[in-house]
Amino acid sequence: MTTIASTLDLVVTVGGTEPAAYLLVEFETEIFQAQGFGDTHVYDHVLAQSRFIAGYIDGVLVGLARVVDSGEHDQPFVNAFPEVKANETFQRARRHGSIEEVATVAVRSGHRVGHITFDLIRHIHSQGLLRGATHQAWIIEPSRARQLDRRFGLASEQISNVAYYMGGYCAVFIADIRNDAIYLKQEGGRREWYLGAADSPLRSLTLSAERALGTAP
Repeated sequence: MTTIASTLDLVVTVGGTEPAAYLLVEFETEIFQAQGFGDTHVYDHVLAQSRFIAGYIDGVLVGLARVVDSGEHDQPFVNAFPEVKANETFQRARRHGSIEEVATVAVRSGHRVGHITFDLIRHIHSQGLLRGATHQAWIIEPSRARQLDRRFGLASEQISNVAYYMGGYCAVFIADIRNDAIYLKQEGGRREWYLGAADSPLRSLTLSAERALGTAP
């Protein structure tokens, strides 16, 4: 089994309806604009369906990922690439499972070397499995999708055409995360969760959003 040492001190999950979510949206947009990816306020209509996985080092927010659940509004990947509605894999996943969209991953420029992005993605996957998600979808460059497949033991499938989207030529990829070899290990009939090397475990803590961001008294 492959393990990756953690570089994050603390990982906090913040729901889209919590007050601190608005601060995280500003962080997300700042990072995206600096990289030429555009304004993530285009996702404001799905804020209530979003949750943010925020990573800290020495008390400083260094990166986050936004996951968008299915709900009242179509997820961004469906709006941006409507042809996915006719895809058989998408139809099966929606009919028999639960699809989460990994909508953004934003990491400060000084922290993009190392495992921070991968740490955030591991938390996305493990939380998704615990929440009952069966599939995750990304709008992503095909080369990066294959990199994630290799890193996490996934077998994602491209379910849309390639088109220019928020700074790059991307397509929609979907993966059955129940087959994620990094996270699940069947042993003696018991499922065990692996979130990192035994000597450097990730601490996935749920704190109040205000305290996590230093805004609580």
